Amino acid sequence: MKIQEILRLALEALWAHRLRSTLTILGVVIGVFAIVTLISLGHTVRKEVTGQISELGAGLLMVMPGREDGAFGPGLLRANLTMRDAEKLKNIPNIEVVSPNLTIPVRAETTKGQVGVSLYGDSDNFLSIQGYELAEGRFFHNGEVTARSRVIVLGARTKEKLFGTADPVGRTVRVNGATFRVLGTLQEKGRAMGHDRDNIMVAPVTAVQDLSGSRDIGIIFVRASNPTLLDDLQERIETVLGRMQNQREIQVFSQRDIMKVSDNILGTLTSFLTAIAAISLLVGGIGIMNIMLVSVQERTREIGIRRALGATPRQIMIQFLFEALLLGALGGLIGSLLSLLTIHGLAIGPIGP
Repeated sequence: MKIQEILRLALEALWAHRLRSTLTILGVVIGVFAIVTLISLGHTVRKEVTGQISELGAGLLMVMPGREDGAFGPGLLRANLTMRDAEKLKNIPNIEVVSPNLTIPVRAETTKGQVGVSLYGDSDNFLSIQGYELAEGRFFHNGEVTARSRVIVLGARTKEKLFGTADPVGRTVRVNGATFRVLGTLQEKGRAMGHDRDNIMVAPVTAVQDLSGSRDIGIIFVRASNPTLLDDLQERIETVLGRMQNQREIQVFSQRDIMKVSDNILGTLTSFLTAIAAISLLVGGIGIMNIMLVSVQERTREIGIRRALGATPRQIMIQFLFEALLLGALGGLIGSLLSLLTIHGLAIGPIGP
């Protein structure tokens, strides 16, 4: 019996039991869809994280507060970073740039409308540290940071929502009830990890402290004059800031540290979810096996007739194997196509604020 004839008989048998075949294929579709989607998304997220960290440039350290009291044992205090800490870091040799940052969610409004936005309180080094570029106007200078001036620079999306096509430079924006003067706007940055990096505003960190009612800052970005000195600078920063208030717990991360943590988290999460998806695929495979066993029992009469007409046991077995192969192949193909469509859809329109 030719392969074409065996394939025709297998298709006819599956078509004769359309509902059962469809439900069997569905189990394989779900398993394949889950595995392909999760693995692809894991690689995509890893690529996004790597890209964002790389944008910060080489030689960058991030100084962050430690955890709550007791998290690291007795004798360690919770670290609240302040502008005094940032000034202290400027005295350490081989540190080129120190940029304190405090980010808070705010409500911004103009006569045109209002919008929820992330307000970045930063230094005059924001552009070089974060990789943004000016579109129009100017950025605030260090004197305005020291003077706690209420001046602000708008992200591309924020500018569009608050001013439309009008020139915002020189106009004012109400931010949580306080009035800020617009100095300039940023060029479009795009989305990353579902976050709209253009839906932001940047103001002097001191002015944002006044707005939030806190003297703390969230993070200090430090750029080394030479990337090869990062390990030494990490130790020196921890020592200097730890001495300032009875050995506070300070966390200092390099790009390498963040990549390592991200890879560990994403790797573990992807492996766990893929294992769950693999179980779904295994269940789909077991479903095919069960259906084929039922099919053999139901078709004993057909098997007997074919044997009487001269079909060999091998030919009959090959037909049933072809039926199982078709069920698995169709399920795998449909699952893969659905996964590709899903990933493509997420790439076009990522979910985020």
